[in-house]
Amino acid sequence: MSPPASRPAQEWTPSTRIRPIAIGLCVDVGHVLLMEVRRGDGKLIGHRPPGGGIEFMESAEAAVIREFTEELGWRIVQPRLLETCENLFEHEGRPGHEIVFIFAVERPQGTSPPSEAGRFDIVDGGIDVAIRWMPVEEALAGTLFPPALAKLLGARTTGADQASAPIPTRRSEPPARIS
Repeated sequence: MSPPASRPAQEWTPSTRIRPIAIGLCVDVGHVLLMEVRRGDGKLIGHRPPGGGIEFMESAEAAVIREFTEELGWRIVQPRLLETCENLFEHEGRPGHEIVFIFAVERPQGTSPPSEAGRFDIVDGGIDVAIRWMPVEEALAGTLFPPALAKLLGARTTGADQASAPIPTRRSEPPARIS
């Protein structure tokens, strides 16, 4: 039996529930690995790092490792949590609400180094998706999802050595106690 036919990326619609996701920010040699985000007519509207939904009883770290394995065939080792944020958005007239765990991930040894020609065409959840290496400056000049990503990625380019500068983490305050 053949797998079900995939659909164009623009056919994706947000969940009607809050969706926890884990994404991996992979920056290497002045490039960042990003997925295309398209609207219903196919027009490119921005980019986000690879990753996806966190399954029931799965940690965010395990989810980002699983997603990179499924999408790229990469075995990510020791992802580092950078930030957790909310992503409230509208796509094709439908509201979306995500809790996003953003991890720093490294390109595994033995995989091809970044190049602007480096592109991966995958099927994710039945949807055709393109993932590619993009120069960091080009990514920052465009639209990134979630919006908090731009600050993290921008901080990455302020180091003297872009290839090894750490991505700073932001500690959030403990949640307010509700009585």
